[in-house]
Amino acid sequence: MAKEVLFLVEEAAEGGYIARALGHSIFTDADTWDELYRIFVAWKAPSCWVSVS
Repeated sequence: MAKEVLFLVEEAAEGGYIARALGHSIFTDADTWDELYRIFVAWKAPSCWVSVS
């Protein structure tokens, strides 16, 4: 059974982005949106992203 992990992505105060998994101890950061996307692709995350402003 596939599990779903939702990430909250926010702009970091010092620049870049911070991604936190909701309900899990998974955190990552990146300088750009594209770099963050590549991190998720490396984790084999689904390529369907939703951007909420």
